Amino acid sequence: MTMKSMSDRVDFLALIGGFIMLVDTAWGGIAALGLDLSRMNELILAISFVLGFPIYLLDRWINKRIAVSMLGLFLFRWIATCFGGPTPVLCSPWRCSVLLIVAFGLLQLSKLRRERKLRQADNRAV
Repeated sequence: MTMKSMSDRVDFLALIGGFIMLVDTAWGGIAALGLDLSRMNELILAISFVLGFPIYLLDRWINKRIAVSMLGLFLFRWIATCFGGPTPVLCSPWRCSVLLIVAFGLLQLSKLRRERKLRQADNRAV
């Protein structure tokens, strides 16, 4: 198998992670319907809820080892959730990000498996 065809294939774990992020984005869109989007803190919270799938696609497209954008979204969503109410509070980081964390883990496993397969193909070619 050539390196070009191996890098074009989509791993099963990446597909599952993409589906989870699609569900997270749809769920976030439904949650954003109940927010008052005229207030800046709730608008930022709504944006953090619907950014999941686009960020996942961005990290899938970037061929780096670590999905940095998803970690940034996790922090952004956590901060937006803490400041989303009428008064800022310190909230749990797991509160709205469980699906995001699961999809991040699946994408990381997918990227590590792809790199391992590419390394094995290089070792066989040599």
